[in-house]
Amino acid sequence: MGRVILRNGKWGYRIRKSIHTPYGLYKYDLERENKSQAEKAVEEAHQKRMDKKLKELARQYNLKKEINRYERMTLREITSEWYQYLIDRSITPATFGKYRKQWEYKILPALGDTRISDLTNENISRFYSKMLKAGVTAKQVIVYHHHLNRFINWAVKRKKGLSVNPIDEEVVDNIRRKLSKKQAKARSKRTGTEIYDENHFDIHEWVVLKQRILGEPFEVPILLAGDLGHRPAEALGTFYEDFINDSVWVQRTVKRNDKKLLKGTDLENEYPDRWYLGEPKSISAFRNNSLLGYSQRLQDIKNSWEMKQNKDGLLIPVNEGLIFPNKFGNPQSPSNFDYVYFKPLVRELGLKHLTSMQTLRSYFATYQRVEVGAKDGVLQSLMGHTRFSTTEGHYIKNIHYSCDPKLEAEYRKPKLDIVPGNSSYSIAL
Repeated sequence: MGRVILRNGKWGYRIRKSIHTPYGLYKYDLERENKSQAEKAVEEAHQKRMDKKLKELARQYNLKKEINRYERMTLREITSEWYQYLIDRSITPATFGKYRKQWEYKILPALGDTRISDLTNENISRFYSKMLKAGVTAKQVIVYHHHLNRFINWAVKRKKGLSVNPIDEEVVDNIRRKLSKKQAKARSKRTGTEIYDENHFDIHEWVVLKQRILGEPFEVPILLAGDLGHRPAEALGTFYEDFINDSVWVQRTVKRNDKKLLKGTDLENEYPDRWYLGEPKSISAFRNNSLLGYSQRLQDIKNSWEMKQNKDGLLIPVNEGLIFPNKFGNPQSPSNFDYVYFKPLVRELGLKHLTSMQTLRSYFATYQRVEVGAKDGVLQSLMGHTRFSTTEGHYIKNIHYSCDPKLEAEYRKPKLDIVPGNSSYSIAL
């Protein structure tokens, strides 16, 4: 410290000072016109530095306090945030209602008072075991597991009291294996055939089933599920107007970015407006599948209908309304259709693998992947999934032939390296 010549050429005062604090040693080296100004400058500089440090510590404390807050919260207390996350994903009201029912009536009664940080593989496994002992089916336990696992992954990703997912998938795999064996034994007893592998499909069964339903009123919905991979509800809710040119439009209730709902299948009226409103958020809600290269029988059925041109120059059937409605004129429910129409066919033909409309959709994905060699993105679009991991993980299995060599050679189709030119979204683009 002492008198120095400042940069402006005048005499001034320079001060060097070190201040010990709980956070370390702070050093200052300042020059002012006189000693009092220099000492005041050091005090102001030190105060600003301390204020900044205190704000930083307060921010760290609040962050830690926020983390600890979630660690102390129970599943019941965080329910509102979990519901908000589900709503923000733009799921349908029916799906949200299903999730909410599972959460409030099954998961919360068992784990609602458990802290998020206290969730372990042991208490979750105990929860599954209690449900199985109480008579809940293994299939339903797996459904509850998917919901709980989805919640835990969300908590880990958003740092809400968990850093890793504690669930050991081996526990759930054991339940799945037991479920597969039980289903195999039940079906073998019902069909009078030996126990089969759940991860396989037999091409011969689809050939026999198509021959059996030839000319039946419910032929079109079954072909839509087996030859085009439509969901059971999509196949049963198909209108004549959904057949446009050589494609079949699949349309479900879709929530758009502007939060408005678009319903119905009246393509003649809505076709020009659909893409004007903006593309749907997911191809699972709105897509079209080509008949060419996928279902010759559906192509023949469509060609047998009387056709007309709509105002956009597209060929649509003259007939209107649902192709296979129930007695009230509404779409058939998948469960009722399976019970009334499909199960009798299964018993009559002795089918072991294709036992429901949903398995037809899985068979389609397996056939397109294994036999046709469909690429990831193509198969994902055909199935209407937002992620190929869904198609790969839940639908693709193995395939084999149990039929005679002549039928096998006739039914096996050549590999397709490309998609037919008018197959996916050709009308929409």
